[in-house]
Amino acid sequence: MNALKKSRSRFPLQRTRFAALLLACAGGVQAGGGIADDWLSSTHSCAGFNRTDAIHRDSDGTLWVGCGSNTGGYGVHFSQDGGDTWSVPPLSVPDELDDFRVNSISRGADGHLKIGGTEAGSMRMVLSLDTSGASYPVTLELEGVNQIGRLFPVGNYRELSDGSGMAEQSTGTGALFSDGSAGTSAANWDDAGTPEQILDLVVHDDKFWGSGSRIAASPRLFLPPTNVAAEPWELLMVEPNLPEDWEGELWGIAVNDQRLVAAGVNQDGTSSTGKILVSSANPYDMNGYTEHDVSDILGISSPYTWADGVCMRGDTIVVVGRRGNNDGFVVMSTNGAQSFFDATPSDAPGHVSKCLIEPDGTVVVAGEASYIGILPADPVIFAAGFEEDPL
Repeated sequence: MNALKKSRSRFPLQRTRFAALLLACAGGVQAGGGIADDWLSSTHSCAGFNRTDAIHRDSDGTLWVGCGSNTGGYGVHFSQDGGDTWSVPPLSVPDELDDFRVNSISRGADGHLKIGGTEAGSMRMVLSLDTSGASYPVTLELEGVNQIGRLFPVGNYRELSDGSGMAEQSTGTGALFSDGSAGTSAANWDDAGTPEQILDLVVHDDKFWGSGSRIAASPRLFLPPTNVAAEPWELLMVEPNLPEDWEGELWGIAVNDQRLVAAGVNQDGTSSTGKILVSSANPYDMNGYTEHDVSDILGISSPYTWADGVCMRGDTIVVVGRRGNNDGFVVMSTNGAQSFFDATPSDAPGHVSKCLIEPDGTVVVAGEASYIGILPADPVIFAAGFEEDPL
């Protein structure tokens, strides 16, 4: 695989990012954020021009992706050098995941990598990958059965610390839940379906949080139940009170102790517009949500924009997606969503679909055509203010 590529030296990177972040934290918005050329880029080992459907980072820094825009799938791919080079993991059965379309990747309570998705001609819905040895065996976590609501392509699978797991349907409102003792057959899992579709599912504070909806309905959030007697999968479907009513989906969600951020698209009209919703410190306060328009952040009136993914660490928030038919975008906030700026890499592909933020602040984004973009952590440490590194 190609090594990381970069068009600027280290010192100009510091200066331009310092200026961009200073503007952003002061509430300013500047097209490009001054960092379009400061990204490093590489390509992961998934074949073809398929988009990246899942990205995950382990605590040791190992990166994982899953991709595929068709029913065939291309399995999982990993990097152990920060995204510089990528390969297929050493599976015990080498080709066992070749046809599995991976829609979600996460670590389970048992330490295994949990892979949710679909496979043509197969009942496999969620797989467990033991990465502790020299070769990685694949075992079943969830296998479908020929019953309504118990065989579907999995959009996201997530586990709580006690081994409870929830798998949601990528093409409908279905969902299944196990307390960790139901075994692998979907026949024994609880029906956790929701009135509207969940499109993203994450775990925060050892609870499930989701976002979603559909084209002809208001955007929805799925919050953990407040009733202590409720099951963890009995999510509260809520609708934030926004400045203007609109219809469309929330395709990505990120939650921390400070706020909830969801990203999606307003499809109520002739031209879709990307949206970013940000809660107050209390995500259950439906009157406390603010809204950002991706098209305004990018400084464009057309073509359409569409937000696909969001990631957050502390006060840093990244939202990724596409504008028009052939341009991916990355927008970023460093001040807890008070303001956003355009941080799109100069070599971004036509669609940027997933992102994550590493503990040191490094941003990793993934998109179509196996694209991986890495924005190194800024060396400027700000507490009382900024101080530029000497040249």
